[in-house]
Amino acid sequence: MKKTHLVVVPLALALVAGAALAQPPAPAPAPKAPPPPPARRIEAALAKEAVEAAIAHCTSQNLRVSAAVSDAAGFPIYVYVPDGTRAQTGDTAVRKNLTIVETGKPASETAALAAANPALEAKLATPGTRLVRFGGGVPIKAGDTLVGAIAASGATAAQDEVCAKAGLDKIAARVK
Repeated sequence: MKKTHLVVVPLALALVAGAALAQPPAPAPAPKAPPPPPARRIEAALAKEAVEAAIAHCTSQNLRVSAAVSDAAGFPIYVYVPDGTRAQTGDTAVRKNLTIVETGKPASETAALAAANPALEAKLATPGTRLVRFGGGVPIKAGDTLVGAIAASGATAAQDEVCAKAGLDKIAARVK
């Protein structure tokens, strides 16, 4: 009789434990949200042409600058730092573009915009921000739609902006 009890007890424990450990099936995972659409941008060949025109204009004025074109999210499409130009000017041009795509306005308007917009002022004042307060670049638009920005860096902010505008003028009719 003892042998029967030894077999029945482990079997009963296994059945009870199995029922206790049984879990309802996990719910299906929630569907993932679709990724955001890519930022509007101009073609790389057009970006290169604009940057080269901006640098050529500055060079004709005996100014050494770098220039950059970024997409509507601020990601660089084309950056050129010519020989003899300070290396950090390429990054500064990209930072000007980030500021332009943030505001949708020429970089020269940033300080005035920040004075009227506490949220923008806070972004500009945040330690480590990539946004800048000074001019030197302009938005690239297809009609009224922002598709990117072009900026120059290495001369004064006003001179940089004239060079960036020369680059934009070179391609403006072909921006779509």
